[in-house]
Amino acid sequence: EEAVVSTQSTGKRDKKTSGESDDNVASVSPSIDSIVPGAKTSEIMFDHLTGTMRHIEGEKVLQRYKGKEAELILKIQVPWTLFGPCMDENLMAYNKSRDFRVTIKNTDRDCSKIRNKILKDGFMCVNPGMKLYFRAKLHADFSLDVHLDQTSFQNW
Repeated sequence: EEAVVSTQSTGKRDKKTSGESDDNVASVSPSIDSIVPGAKTSEIMFDHLTGTMRHIEGEKVLQRYKGKEAELILKIQVPWTLFGPCMDENLMAYNKSRDFRVTIKNTDRDCSKIRNKILKDGFMCVNPGMKLYFRAKLHADFSLDVHLDQTSFQNW
């Protein structure tokens, strides 16, 4: 299932009027600036204005989705070492076509809610790690609501 993107620019939403419980929704600000694990050197550029490295694929994601709303099925992964889960690392999140590929920073307020859900109910990855598939809502302000109570197994 892929994202259905609307062209509406509705701005910020109000969770209190949506009827969603905060326990079942993790609200995060996905990062496009973080270098996605496995990124090739050709996918990275230096931003002379800010003096930072930028991920070219992240720029494409922002161009595709900024100002739009989308319903997504996301695979979110917790990185792993020989000793278990990396509790202080960012999470990688992407859709089936990978045209939406971002990181969820470990410092994000609700990152631990997502990580704990994956560690409790997730599946082991081929590469060391655990994954879980979530229904998520991307908002026009590029914030993301991950529905912790709406998970499924996908074959991708």
